[in-house]
Amino acid sequence: MKDLDCILGQEGAINQLRAALQNKIISHAYLFLGPAGVGKRLTAYSFAAALNCQSPEQGYKPCGKCPSCHKMEHGNYPGLLLIEPQGQSIKIEQIREIQARISYKKLEGKYQIVIMQDAQNMTADAANSLLKVLEEPPQGTVFILLADQSRSMLPTILSRCQLIRFVALKPEHISRILQEEYGLSQEEAEGISLLSGGSIEQALQLKEGWGETLTSRLPSRILSLIFAGDMCDLMRLNAELEKDPNLPIILTSLISWFRDAVVWIKTGSVKLLNAPKVDPNQYKPLEGQVEKGEQAIILLNQALKNLKQNANPRLTIDVLFLKLCLLFASQGKA
Repeated sequence: MKDLDCILGQEGAINQLRAALQNKIISHAYLFLGPAGVGKRLTAYSFAAALNCQSPEQGYKPCGKCPSCHKMEHGNYPGLLLIEPQGQSIKIEQIREIQARISYKKLEGKYQIVIMQDAQNMTADAANSLLKVLEEPPQGTVFILLADQSRSMLPTILSRCQLIRFVALKPEHISRILQEEYGLSQEEAEGISLLSGGSIEQALQLKEGWGETLTSRLPSRILSLIFAGDMCDLMRLNAELEKDPNLPIILTSLISWFRDAVVWIKTGSVKLLNAPKVDPNQYKPLEGQVEKGEQAIILLNQALKNLKQNANPRLTIDVLFLKLCLLFASQGKA
């Protein structure tokens, strides 16, 4: 079982949770809010283990030896309950089942802990049912809600949770995880980390096809065609892209490139780049066109959002490539 000190790239969130444990000030509900695949669920399990450890080291690190730690390690701790979406959503029946289970007296440990994955996907009925529980939480119960975004969540639920923010992981953190935990070479890990969009989840998806597809080379090829205004080749390329499961990752890598290009041109600082080991000379095509680079980021983000909302991939990317080609059709002009 990993302790909180082992969570990479989330210093702000970890400091908050560590302080809560050391000061013994535990909220009845937490909202872990941030992008998918950045360690929210792992942190929730580490926090849960620390809450119920019988002899935590330094007040926040599970000892790994007590009965509670052993059960947490093997996934059979009776006081830990997990809620995940059934299909596309978390339903009211799931909340009622959890409500019934936490109403019983604790069998062991200090806390009953409920971890809710993808809390933003609760139905309206489920959210209202959960709200009633949070308004009068059972003593000794801690809810940990994990969410990518909070826009669809009831404000009254948000107001009853302590907010713990998570951020996208830096490439060096993802590269380290891929090397240490998944045995990738440094070259593979660094290449994948730059295309991961700050998400270890996306990095692992990309890892499955690394070396077998053109994903690792596609972003630079797409950029070359965009700056050359070669719409015909882009359309032909899109016929392959629409079936590529890594399409969102490819768009994310393009966003990262334009973001780094804009930052480099504005500041000249390598330290501020997502990919600090990359030769900044590659950003020269955007010199004198910073505003266009910023517009490209907006277009790419919108296309990525549309894909996540199940838009037609072929049409979405065709329109994106057309807009980007038109945007850079007159290079050198403001």
